[in-house]
Amino acid sequence: MKKFDLEAALAGASVVTRRGDKVLQIAYFSVPSLFPVMAAVEGMEDVASFMVNGRYIKSRESDTDLFMATEKKQGFINIYPPNVPSLGNYITAYDQEFPVVKIVTESGTIVRSSATVQTEAEVKI
Repeated sequence: MKKFDLEAALAGASVVTRRGDKVLQIAYFSVPSLFPVMAAVEGMEDVASFMVNGRYIKSRESDTDLFMATEKKQGFINIYPPNVPSLGNYITAYDQEFPVVKIVTESGTIVRSSATVQTEAEVKI
């Protein structure tokens, strides 16, 4: 999970709780309080208060602690069989899917397959 960022949250970035509930609305009150952040959380009847670091309870972690929502990224990898002299051993990544391809070489037919991968981590293709 991505650490809560109050500035990003107030700018409109998506926020979730540790258990995955969506934060519907969030506000910061510039008052002398340990819990100046108020949020409407999906599934909670009342508005909840939080510390500026997203903690719901000061002394321990809670399922209601706030985190920045992560986006799922999708990509595709092409997988080639090992030890093919003209291709070598490798996997390549793309942002679009390629069909399964049969490549005919002097040593026989090779099948390149494509697989879909998803991650919440930052991936550069």
